[in-house]
Amino acid sequence: MGYGFVRNHLGRDIIGEKEFRPYIPLLFTFFFFILVNNLFGSIPVLQLPTFSHPGTAYVFAAIAYIVWVFVGIKRHGFGGFFVKMTMPPDVPKVLYIVLIPLEFLSNIIIRPVTHALRVFATMFAGHMAIMVAAGFTAYLATGVGGALGIGGSVFGVILGLFIYFLEVLIQILQAYIFTLLFAVYLQGSLQEGH
Repeated sequence: MGYGFVRNHLGRDIIGEKEFRPYIPLLFTFFFFILVNNLFGSIPVLQLPTFSHPGTAYVFAAIAYIVWVFVGIKRHGFGGFFVKMTMPPDVPKVLYIVLIPLEFLSNIIIRPVTHALRVFATMFAGHMAIMVAAGFTAYLATGVGGALGIGGSVFGVILGLFIYFLEVLIQILQAYIFTLLFAVYLQGSLQEGH
């Protein structure tokens, strides 16, 4: 079922019926590697998702970036790919003075950084939120506020459980979003227009 999901919804539907087959192994690997490593963060005591550290996220984004650029250059040639990425069609030629640097910065430099940052930041933030809820609960449960503090610690436990299940949902979504964006980037580099 997992393979069918990645193949049909992330490969065929986004990249296209004629082009998607060579990229299925990479899409499948991205999706399930990120998903399994994110879910490691939900196992009590272990709670160490690989992608809550920036190095892993940036390595995956670098792989996605290299493949995306390679596929684009292979399809359109070196110059054709960079023209496609920096010169949108149907724009007055005068605007290219402003658009070429902006599109280069946006598509070639910022895209891989934000691709990795999206996964890293959400995994890191989820763990920080759980730690804050646990710290809040522990502080209240030590009896600092008397009976009111101990009663408030029950709220902290409920808050922590809510954040925990929210983080599990976000871990699944992040695997999907990273792979979806990679498929969209591939589709953009394979298509003929801008």
